[in-house]
Amino acid sequence: MLTDLLETHDESSYRFATARRRNGRGGPIQEIASFLLLVDNIAREQGIQLRVRTDIDELVALNRREAALGNWYPLFPIFDPACNKLDETNAYWISGVNEQGETVVAQAGRLFNWPASSLADEMESILYPGVPDHPDFYVRCPSAHGVSGTVCFSGSTWFHPDYRRLGLSRILPRVSRVFAYSNFQTDWTISLVKRELVEKNIATAYGYTNIQFGI
Repeated sequence: MLTDLLETHDESSYRFATARRRNGRGGPIQEIASFLLLVDNIAREQGIQLRVRTDIDELVALNRREAALGNWYPLFPIFDPACNKLDETNAYWISGVNEQGETVVAQAGRLFNWPASSLADEMESILYPGVPDHPDFYVRCPSAHGVSGTVCFSGSTWFHPDYRRLGLSRILPRVSRVFAYSNFQTDWTISLVKRELVEKNIATAYGYTNIQFGI
């Protein structure tokens, strides 16, 4: 049985204007543009250029290289094209490239549409996509039964060892949430975080507003 932490963020808690883009995508243009400009400046001060991407194969390749060096854990299965059908409509990642052209920062997002089901109902597809025989698990998070609609799973956050403890962990998950909210009109953003990271206040740094155990 897994003992991960479920984090959720209800996007209705954003204190944004109710404006909508003319192309039908959600998000108040001025507030989002100001936020992204601020974040871009912070990253550039650290010598990093941020970019939103949909070439998930490159994320997988980066993860395999860095995991082999002991710098990263394997990707969560929902970000692996071998386990899921991924394209620009349901997956993205954010890369941070240094002045030498090396990718030193990453964060991924996976979109789900659950109009008639909930996270509790869909947890199997989150934990074990395409795996019929898997360990038993139990969903004990009360909020998981209320998470439905357009949902973004945000995760696989990574920083090269040389770029850790620079405050980037506080902004990258927020960039991912704002991107998903403005482009896909997400109702929720969720993540799974190991208990030891919660005890180190990493989950709080990511900016989630509802933190519950456990799965």
